[in-house]
Amino acid sequence: MPRQASRRRLLLTLLTALLALALCLTTGTRPAHAGCVLGDIICEGQQAIQQLIDQYVGPLQLWLQFTIDKMIYQGLYQLELSIYP
Repeated sequence: MPRQASRRRLLLTLLTALLALALCLTTGTRPAHAGCVLGDIICEGQQAIQQLIDQYVGPLQLWLQFTIDKMIYQGLYQLELSIYP
């Protein structure tokens, strides 16, 4: 019985850590973009690169959030099955 209690405690701790990680990764903060002076090629290039990064990072964050949520719900379901067989 003590082994099962420590197992539940470990699983609950892992699920809590995953939930905290999920909340930290999806805060939705974005970097500020400075306005470019007309003809500033370096600044315009940086903005273009930042737009490309934003286009790829957004969907990756959504996928990561979905994957983490799925892991949490699977863990909770397995915990429920182990408690109430």
